[in-house]
Amino acid sequence: MTAGFVIGGPADAALFLAGPLVLLLALSRPRQRTEWLAMLAAGVGIGLILRGAPLLIEQTSRSAAACFTGAMVVGTLLEIESLSTRLLLSAGIASGATIAWFAHLGIRFASLRGSLVTEVWDSYRAMFPELPPVPLDGSALAGMSKSSLDALPARLSANVQAMGDLYPAILMITALVGGWLAWGWYHRIAIRPFGAPPRPITALRFNDHLIWGLIGSLALTLVGGPGTMTLVASNVLFVLGALYWARGLAITRYALARLPAPPLFKVAVTAFLVLPLAFGGWLLLGVADTWLDIRRRLEPPQGVSP
Repeated sequence: MTAGFVIGGPADAALFLAGPLVLLLALSRPRQRTEWLAMLAAGVGIGLILRGAPLLIEQTSRSAAACFTGAMVVGTLLEIESLSTRLLLSAGIASGATIAWFAHLGIRFASLRGSLVTEVWDSYRAMFPELPPVPLDGSALAGMSKSSLDALPARLSANVQAMGDLYPAILMITALVGGWLAWGWYHRIAIRPFGAPPRPITALRFNDHLIWGLIGSLALTLVGGPGTMTLVASNVLFVLGALYWARGLAITRYALARLPAPPLFKVAVTAFLVLPLAFGGWLLLGVADTWLDIRRRLEPPQGVSP
C-alpha cells in the first residue's frame, strides 16, 4: 500500500508520509541503526522531491505537507489519543494554513486549478497525441450529445476538469492516508515511540457527528448556489464520502474475517465483478454504521477485537 501511495498519489504525495515519519523518529531520540537508516532514507527522499523549481501545484502540496507534518507532530506531543481525530485536525489545520497562504499572496483558486488541469492534460497528450491542445471546458461538454460525450477527448476533459475542482479534497485525503501510513511505519521502526500503535483497519471509526457535515454538503451540492459555495460543498462531500467509504470497507473486512477461505474467495470475486456497486455499498454501509454500530452486532472473529 505504501508503494501505491507514493507512486500513484498526487504531486509530492510522499511528503505527507516522509515528513511526519522523519520528525517523529527524530523526537523519539533514536538509538538503533534501523531508526537512523529510516530517517536517512526518508530524508533523502524528501530532498529528491524538493529539488528543482516547483510549479504552483507542487508549491501548494509542499506547503500543505509542511503544515500537516507540524500539526500532526504537535498533536502527538499533546497526546491526542485518537489517531483519526489527530489526522483530521492536522489535515484541517493544513487546509486552513494553505488557504491563508493563498490569501496572503493573492493567489486565486483558479490559478491552482489551471496549473493542475494543464499538467494533467499534458500527461494525457503524451499518451494520446490526437487530443486537442487544451481540454474541453464545462460549457462545451454540457452542449454535447451523449454519443459525443463517450469520445476519448470528452471523457478525459471531464475527468481533468473534475480533478481540478476537487483538488483540495484530493490533497486532504492524501494527507490523511499519508499520516496514517507514517504512524504505522513509525511504530514499526521506533524503539520508544510516542502514543499507541495504530489499530487494525477493521477498527476504523471516527466522530459520528461528521454525518451532519456529509448531509449538509450533499444538500448544498445538489441544490447549487454561488460557485464558491458549491465548490466548497463538493470538496467537503468528497472528503467525507471517502471517510465513510473507508469505514464501510473496514466493516466489510471485519465481517469477512469470520469466513473460511473458500467462501471468502467467492465473495472477493463477486465484489470485483460488481465493483461500482460495491463502492456504493461500502459508502452506504459506512453511513449506516453511524446509527447501527454494525461491528458490535457481529460476533467478533477469533483474534480480532471490535
